[in-house]
Amino acid sequence: MSVLDPRQDRCAFTDALKPPAGYVLGACIGTTYRLDFDPFTAVVLAFVGSDLDDSLSSPPAVLTTIARLRSRLRVYVNSGGLLPPKVPNRLFALYDRVLRPVRVPDAAFHPKVWVLRFDPASKPESRGMPSLYRVVCASRNVTDSACWELAVTLNGRLGTNKQPFGDEVARFCRRFAGRELPKEIWKLLEELPRVEFECGRESTRDMRFEWQWPGQKALATRLPKRARKAIVISPFIRADFLKALRGRVDDLVIVSTQKELDALPDEEHEDLHRARTYVVTGADVEDIPQMDLHAKLLAWESMDDSETSLGSANATGPGWGLRGRSNCEAMVALSPGLKVDDIVRSFVAPSNGEVYGWIEEYSRQALEKSEEEEARDQLDWLRRALCADQVSGTYDRTARTLALRCRKAPPRGPLPPPSVLAEIVPLLQRDTHAWASYGDIYRKGACFSNIELEDLSGFALVRLRDQRFKGVEVVFGIQFELPLNERDGEERDDAVNARLLEGVDARALLISVLTGMPAGTWVPSSQHPNGGSGAASNSLLRHATIERVLEVCTADPSRVLEVDAVLRACNGSEDLVGFREFWQVFRGALSEGGKHV
Repeated sequence: MSVLDPRQDRCAFTDALKPPAGYVLGACIGTTYRLDFDPFTAVVLAFVGSDLDDSLSSPPAVLTTIARLRSRLRVYVNSGGLLPPKVPNRLFALYDRVLRPVRVPDAAFHPKVWVLRFDPASKPESRGMPSLYRVVCASRNVTDSACWELAVTLNGRLGTNKQPFGDEVARFCRRFAGRELPKEIWKLLEELPRVEFECGRESTRDMRFEWQWPGQKALATRLPKRARKAIVISPFIRADFLKALRGRVDDLVIVSTQKELDALPDEEHEDLHRARTYVVTGADVEDIPQMDLHAKLLAWESMDDSETSLGSANATGPGWGLRGRSNCEAMVALSPGLKVDDIVRSFVAPSNGEVYGWIEEYSRQALEKSEEEEARDQLDWLRRALCADQVSGTYDRTARTLALRCRKAPPRGPLPPPSVLAEIVPLLQRDTHAWASYGDIYRKGACFSNIELEDLSGFALVRLRDQRFKGVEVVFGIQFELPLNERDGEERDDAVNARLLEGVDARALLISVLTGMPAGTWVPSSQHPNGGSGAASNSLLRHATIERVLEVCTADPSRVLEVDAVLRACNGSEDLVGFREFWQVFRGALSEGGKHV
């Protein structure tokens, strides 16, 4: 681990999710508070080692990747935590196969944890290589936010004895994942308790995975009872957290944001005067781009102990489970951890009387909110209330209609207030002026017509507008239950894939898959080495020999699912008739040989 020097130790989030050389993703379970469909596309491609600059420009790469990962990946998102995409993309319909919403009554599902197993490719050079395990505990959501973030990445291998760290990670995942999990992810959770994770110099004494859930043990029990010095880094900081630290720390350093600190009551400002308090300005500095603060860290030192905790918990009551209020959070605690003075020198102040360009000493400013800001706060409160709704969808394929309904009774009282217009629309119909009153989901159902199978997904957008002010609105996404049977679900996927592959040389795409090229390296027909109609006359297996197909599909059996997805999407293509016959025999031989996918 670095000492938080942003000029030397920064890395891309997707790098932590890519398989090591010679490995493929065996299973992954992830969590996030917010998710943006566009950045999630880059995350999905990272799982198969692809690195596209513009991931949405290659629909074939995404659809084949989702086909590979459907039985290996689940990502859990705080209910209502989906961000509206800039442009609705049919690709996003496929994500309802791997995303799952989590509702925590009167609280937020706020962890940012990724648990992965990488399996060695079945190649001669990989023979005898063990599976690798990785846990990433971060402050970062799956968004395009350009903020200061922090994460700890831990790698391990399967051992024979039970290990407390992996056991606790597995317990955490089982708490929210429920029973509906693919076989490979169940296997991952069963193996985690025996994974021996590598320790660094920051964790030679202890390394723990700490998490909290409403009504269970809170993170607050891990706050120091007494410390000589401590540093708190958090974009959100509230009075209840400062009160919990009051009198426990002799020398306290606080790094937060101007708006949060200004909003604290007068009594807590007395605590700020006794501490060394700084704010991140978000200013451009030399080679450091403009970034706001989103990292969360608590490091402390006493006479005989020290610890550093980092992860998702803000310096708030719900973040640490104070006074009976708890979000779901996850942190990694390391002992002896990082030295407080080293963190200060690297991120805050290189020397006395000097601070870095992205930091300044805190000075209280008057906090005044306009009526528009108050209205936005009210809309955000309403958003959190509506996120508790359990919405389900019913699709009538014959009538091409989708009805959205809420399982619970409508709320009592003025929700939303009279000045607020609340509307809902299926994700892919956002630009069709089909918005319906949100209140309809509590009564007859919000009904939407002219929805083809290829335009169907388990996502909807909710829009809250305060009609008193122009432009004051909040838009967020939800995932609703869409009970399609296995056949209808496959046909929906095939219909989406067929639209995404329009204008794509499916044969060239299959050649990329069958020769083991990474997702996103398909060649359009105009650039194919045999170009245009001439390519259609050549056998696929002249470019991807039977031996090569066997090698690729046994090295990573999920490649078989890629081919299946392309063949189903291009079901009417006469160019693929001969290959289909071969593939049917090859698929059967794989199954008989015990290569399950």
